[in-house]
Amino acid sequence: MKIILFDLGDTLEYKKDSVSVLRDDALELLSGIQYLHDNDRKNLVIGLISDWDQETVKYYHLVEELGISHFFKPHPEKVTLSNEVGVTKPHEKIFRTAIDKIQKDLQYRNVIFITEKKDHIIAARK
Repeated sequence: MKIILFDLGDTLEYKKDSVSVLRDDALELLSGIQYLHDNDRKNLVIGLISDWDQETVKYYHLVEELGISHFFKPHPEKVTLSNEVGVTKPHEKIFRTAIDKIQKDLQYRNVIFITEKKDHIIAARK
């Protein structure tokens, strides 16, 4: 495994009274993962894939407000948004784009996608 991709909405954060709130233990999880290594002793890369229909800068601002922005920098490499790719999850193009931004042509078997949406998990497995 070389890359772990997370969904943000309802996976790492949720809405409480229309305000985004980081899930309990999300910060601890991301903090722990940042020190994991692959078989070559290289740090695993963590990234975000999100369906997003607003300005990209608003997404970056949200991640900053949640206190997790530093895990996903540089943003252009580690954050992939549907409005930039032209498709939403679970379309293969958004997954392929996210992976290629981090490591071109990396095989899917080297990537884990974490989300609460069963249909997205099934599609990502394919």
